[in-house]
Amino acid sequence: MTDKGAYTGTEGIANVTEAKEKIVLNSINILMKRGIKGLYIYASDEALRDKLLSFQREDI
Repeated sequence: MTDKGAYTGTEGIANVTEAKEKIVLNSINILMKRGIKGLYIYASDEALRDKLLSFQREDI
């Protein structure tokens, strides 16, 4: 599923994919800095949930 409505008006942007990535990364950055109890991620897909939990268990 692609949310095309969220990225309307891309005529003046040279690299739309890069712009989308910057928006997402900036949003995550803001959430991480403002969160009092951290950032909670819920994955409804079981395989994705298992992969995210495996990263949580690693020493990063």
